[in-house]
Amino acid sequence: MDCSRIPSWFSARLDQDLGPAEQAAFRGHLDGCPSCCDQWRSFQATVKRVHDLESLPAPSDLLPKILAAVAEHPPQLARSSWLACFVDYWHRRDFSVSLPTTVATVAMVMVLAVLVKGSLPPASLPDLQANSVVAESSRTQLTTERPRLLVPGATPASTARPRTDHLSPSLVDVLPAPSLSFRLDGIERPDILVVFHDAGPEVLATLFRQCFAHPAWRVGYFHREMLLLELPTGELPRLRAMLAEHPAAITPLAAFSAGFGADKTTLRVAISSR
Repeated sequence: MDCSRIPSWFSARLDQDLGPAEQAAFRGHLDGCPSCCDQWRSFQATVKRVHDLESLPAPSDLLPKILAAVAEHPPQLARSSWLACFVDYWHRRDFSVSLPTTVATVAMVMVLAVLVKGSLPPASLPDLQANSVVAESSRTQLTTERPRLLVPGATPASTARPRTDHLSPSLVDVLPAPSLSFRLDGIERPDILVVFHDAGPEVLATLFRQCFAHPAWRVGYFHREMLLLELPTGELPRLRAMLAEHPAAITPLAAFSAGFGADKTTLRVAISSR
């Protein structure tokens, strides 16, 4: 340690203000430096001598002389700006609040919160009965042929169900549409489009809760008829397992193949109930 720092620690060492590490460094330096050790002994002796001196009474005319000198040469106060005066005024204010006032304020806030919460109208619950009626009327209008997703410029799927080894048997009616016409204002075109067969909004609600449980997925729920997902490419098998329970039309054809989306870090998926 540098010897120039040791004298600045004398007062702190005498008043026991040094920390454990500083005290250890102080003692270690004194043990190896005779010059600093002599200065420390001289400092201790000087302080002890000052403490042993008797106090002398002040002269009787000391205070009148001080007051007269102040009256002769009044101190010139520096002019401050109005902003500095305003800040200094509020710094001098005492804003301490007593304990009863604090407790009363907290209790009042809690009572107001309960009253406001109780006065709010109850949240509107989904009309499940109306949804079931709409779903039933849709089923009566279905023909023997499954509804197809009409995409302009796409090659129509054949009447027979396509056979693919890498897709789940329940993921039926896969349409090979290389160019999607799906558009929404402010939303980019999805990489994968899924349309459920004979599925009501409650299916999307259940799927929304399942997707929301994955922290790496970004989920959007629009008008109870469409679900938008943005998920990492590596999470695509999990989504495939979720969709395996529901018959659906999927585009493009290779959406759930092993190498799909390998050139992207994230994939956008749109899921619709109609």
